Amino acid sequence: MEIPYNVYNINDFQFCMNQHVHDIFDIKKVQSKAGGLYDVTNGLFIDFSLKPAPYSETPLAFAHLYRTKKILKNQKIIYLADRYYGSAEIISHLEFLKYNYVIRGKSNFYKKQVALMQSDDEWIEVEVDDKWLKRFRFSLEAKELRKEKPIFKIRVIKRVYKYTDINHDIHCENLIYFTNLSKEEFSADEVIELYSKRWGIEVSYKTMKTTQEIERHISLNGDVARNDMYAKVLFHNIVGVLRKEINHELEKRQTEKNMS
Repeated sequence: MEIPYNVYNINDFQFCMNQHVHDIFDIKKVQSKAGGLYDVTNGLFIDFSLKPAPYSETPLAFAHLYRTKKILKNQKIIYLADRYYGSAEIISHLEFLKYNYVIRGKSNFYKKQVALMQSDDEWIEVEVDDKWLKRFRFSLEAKELRKEKPIFKIRVIKRVYKYTDINHDIHCENLIYFTNLSKEEFSADEVIELYSKRWGIEVSYKTMKTTQEIERHISLNGDVARNDMYAKVLFHNIVGVLRKEINHELEKRQTEKNMS
């Protein structure tokens, strides 16, 4: 998220690499690393935060999971995430929280185990050794879990995605998905359909950037800009609640109409 350009905001939020306000004068953009845990079913943010631009997405993800732990207690959770969130530490933390997950896989994650697969939908076993465990930096619970149970299972689903570009050339892309949902509960196609609901996050982000103009600020003051952005997130959530209630009422009326 872009922040108003002034010397104080440069110190608080820092620059975003390789992005400039003006190429000729090499004026860099001041930005905040924005992140949130988003409820794709109800169309609202459960948690949202603004950090300096260089801040990593991984600690942001853990912070959201920790802060929402009490809110989501005893709820049925399916955590949807894209390719950068399939690490053993995040998956172990989700396992500790007893959350289900569907995560888009990166080709270099669990490469040896995936290469041994005999089909496009099966469980793999991953063993976390002491050297790997030292790379667990954000979740003590995940580290303790893997010390106690160094081997964990991931269901891996492979798919070939074909698409045609603007030049009418056909391309094929090999996609993989990581999940802990059982085959008895969800077929491979249903898991992929679940992952597609993550698109709601992208739609929400676009809405906030364009319709709500979250980067349009009323002051150069960084604190005012931060509060302004949080206020727009709250407004986004209010709209989500109203939309859900309106849809529920419309469905109720349609059901009553059909019954009559």
